[in-house]
Amino acid sequence: RGAAPTPDPHPVCMELWLTPVVAVRAGHGQCIFVASATSVYCLNPMPFEDQVDMLMGSFHVAQAFDLFRQTLSDGDSADLAQRAAKMRSDAAFCLLTNLECDQAIKHFKRSPIDVRELLVLVPDVLPKGALDRYSPKEQYNPMVKHSIHLEDMVKMALTRKTGNEIGEDEADMVEEQIRKAKLMLCHFFEYRRDMAGGGLARTHSMVFDDERMNLDGEAAVRP
Repeated sequence: RGAAPTPDPHPVCMELWLTPVVAVRAGHGQCIFVASATSVYCLNPMPFEDQVDMLMGSFHVAQAFDLFRQTLSDGDSADLAQRAAKMRSDAAFCLLTNLECDQAIKHFKRSPIDVRELLVLVPDVLPKGALDRYSPKEQYNPMVKHSIHLEDMVKMALTRKTGNEIGEDEADMVEEQIRKAKLMLCHFFEYRRDMAGGGLARTHSMVFDDERMNLDGEAAVRP
């Protein structure tokens, strides 16, 4: 059995259940060999960067930021600013795909995301050919890989949340979630328009600020 989970609501430890252990030996580096009567296991720690990505991918955004602050927040400030900016963009899309629009816009506002990354989700509201020369970055917009638009994203999220396939009977629910997502996008586009016009400070999106890495401790931004 490995390390027991801590009472911390955002644990870094993982619990492992193994068959009765007869020997434990430290290997080279950080690996540990554990032997039972029938098997030999080699346990290697997962890099913290991978743990952060795994938490983000499973929609545990606050925990991902907590782990980032605890383990990866030392080092060159420029590198941290770049990492934090990428995390903001990743978190924003993660929360959007989970229909958490109120939280997603907080990250979008502090991310360096190109607004065209979001416009591709709603091609029906754009003039024909408006984005023909633009190729979205997959690392920021995971929906691009599968050519998913806003309605598809909403249906996938509702299926995941309810455990049921979304059909015509849930059309009203789908439309309501699409309306909320589009409203959030409108607010974000207006925010970026004001920034481009010089009406808002630009510094927050690219400066690493430890206090801003936790959703619960966010400094206020323009609503």
